[in-house]
Amino acid sequence: MRSWMMGAVALALVACGDQTQQTAEQAAPDTGALPAVTAIENVTIVDATRVLENATVVISGDTIAAVGVTAAMTLPDTAERIDGTGKFLIPGLWDAHVHLSYYPDLGVDAWYPLLLANGITSARDTGGLVEKVMPLRAIAWEDGATAPRVYVAGPLVDGTQRVYAGLNGRPNISVGVSTPEEARAEIDRLQQAGVDLIKLYEMNSPETFAAAAARANELGLPITAHVPLSMDAAEAAATGINGMEHLRNVELACAANYQDLLTERRAILAASMDKDGGTLRGELHALQRDAAIAAQDSERCQEVITALADHRVFQTPTLMVNTLRTERLFADPRWQETFAYLPPAVQESWTVAAVRMGEQMPADDSAQAFTTWSLEMVKRLQDSNVPVMAGTDSPIGFQTPGFALHEELRLLAKAGLTPMEVLAAATLRPAQFMTLDAQLGTIEAGKWADLVLLTADPREDVANLRAIDTVIKGGTVYPRDDLDGMLASLMSGAEDDNAGLDGDVRQGGVLVLGGTGKLGSEIVKDLVEAGEKVTVLVRSTSNRARLEGLDVTYVVGDMLVDADMERVFTGADYRAVIDASGRAPDGDDSFYPESQKLISKYARETGVSQVILHGAIGAGDSAEMFIPENLPEVQRLGIAAKSIAEDILTSSGAPYTLIRHMTLLPEDMTETGDAYLTEDHTAIGPVTRDGLARLTMECLDNPECINVIYHAVDPEIELTGRYTRMWDTAYKAVLKPQYFKVPDAVKARMREAAE
Repeated sequence: MRSWMMGAVALALVACGDQTQQTAEQAAPDTGALPAVTAIENVTIVDATRVLENATVVISGDTIAAVGVTAAMTLPDTAERIDGTGKFLIPGLWDAHVHLSYYPDLGVDAWYPLLLANGITSARDTGGLVEKVMPLRAIAWEDGATAPRVYVAGPLVDGTQRVYAGLNGRPNISVGVSTPEEARAEIDRLQQAGVDLIKLYEMNSPETFAAAAARANELGLPITAHVPLSMDAAEAAATGINGMEHLRNVELACAANYQDLLTERRAILAASMDKDGGTLRGELHALQRDAAIAAQDSERCQEVITALADHRVFQTPTLMVNTLRTERLFADPRWQETFAYLPPAVQESWTVAAVRMGEQMPADDSAQAFTTWSLEMVKRLQDSNVPVMAGTDSPIGFQTPGFALHEELRLLAKAGLTPMEVLAAATLRPAQFMTLDAQLGTIEAGKWADLVLLTADPREDVANLRAIDTVIKGGTVYPRDDLDGMLASLMSGAEDDNAGLDGDVRQGGVLVLGGTGKLGSEIVKDLVEAGEKVTVLVRSTSNRARLEGLDVTYVVGDMLVDADMERVFTGADYRAVIDASGRAPDGDDSFYPESQKLISKYARETGVSQVILHGAIGAGDSAEMFIPENLPEVQRLGIAAKSIAEDILTSSGAPYTLIRHMTLLPEDMTETGDAYLTEDHTAIGPVTRDGLARLTMECLDNPECINVIYHAVDPEIELTGRYTRMWDTAYKAVLKPQYFKVPDAVKARMREAAE
């Protein structure tokens, strides 16, 4: 790399049509020594506003100091020269929609080289917790950092039913507001935290959305958004927002019966306050999207588009996401080759998960209709002077950072944008959205020196934007050899990391499955406190907040994927495995037996000394206590699945300890110290998570616990509220009379109530 970081100087500012023979030496101050400069000579400049052939661009420090026709430029002898003959110079590219913290294992050590190597010198992070993304931004802005410029929105500002709340496989990257006052206060908090823009999300009410937008406008923060499900797109555009993402819910506003659809959504939202926001959003999209696309009305849609244009609401369509099921890039072996640049845990997880997604997400008529609508809408927006920006939503959908942007540009061209319009979408438009067009977006004197030198003409084909010869970010020059070196280092780094899995770092340690959950995290905390070497299996989307600050090793994988489980178990010599996992709330109960098949198999094959499985009272022989027909179906099916899982483990030959529990109390309730394990399989009672974790530790490496099935109870715990009522109503209805044992704490409260 060649870095010219000596500060900007006043060099010749030669306009494209100015033939004045002014030299860089004449324009520089008389300091006795000329600062180092670099010049790209005889190049064709192509940006969103002009084309200038046979040009020279002079860079001093981190700034473009002069731009002009080569014949009109005179350079100092000390200038570092880059021959641009036959080449094309464009502004640095943007990816205007990324999530740097979405996959914790995909760190900025991979993100930033991948972006720069693909010509991306600026990125807009559109959703992540402040404490996660602000440090990542700080790294990018360090002096001399090999990184793009990073601008962050902080968390998605959502309604009370947050979509990204850390539930059902979605990470926690949001905050929720329930009133206009809370919305304004949250915008104030984010402004004080130093975010660069605001992202408003889909489950906001019209009142909280409008209040947040108004406050962000008062503070001068750009706002992008998902159109809330409780609002019409034209209505949302009038609140003062500056952008929309994914074209999300615009299709609902373009339907002939848009008002009826809106009324229906509002009614469902009002009646579904007990649902997880992500689940509810998915249900509403499934209910209305196909019908809305089938009912598109061109005149109504033009009204919406006109509103977007009148309010100048930038659109980032993220066609990579909208066409995911039809383009199916994730399933293309050539695309999967880019996974080689990812950290090994992500690479292996994506490779397996992409295959599974290919099987589960067919390119059906619904997917094709949404693809067609999205492509056509992008063209209509562009033709109606609605500014369109290029963003990918990386890494969602197995999008390898950097490489994904070029696929997004290809799709923008497929939608009908000209190569020059595509170039504007990836350069000038994001700069304008961020009000940085005085510094970025075009190649002009006085702007920051973020540039990409190409070996092919981008005016002819957007694919030529991949023909990168040199990247310049803030005056630092990265020739092709350096860019190739960045990519090569990522691949060699992956090999080094893989080698580390075979070392003795985790020899004799404990593998915890479900370690990021409420129970599993208590167990992990106790293990770490006891000085154990702990490895936690996580999905790439797992929320690790409960384990923050703990000295644990993470391995990314899926408990239902044979290849993942084989890699995990053979990657280290675990003496014990603790399974505290549970299926997602909306998942299939087959998770329990299917995951246990793999756990038992690989525990036996690798010589694990103990498998501790946390189960449920009601499984196995304890099922005799229950009246099956009185059990709710969800409980009946869950207990049956856990019984099968128990049988798989106990018959596998792997040394086991089964710990069943019944009422598992909230995290904020702590044990009395009297929780115990019993082999009496008719024993029932409540237990706390920390109590269950302590009992787990007592059984770890304990020969007396091997091949034993226990029930866990805490007879002295004081129950309150619904947990008291649960024993007197729900349990009394499902337990056979001879097994109904009301805990003493419940009896006392029942007596008090009677008195």
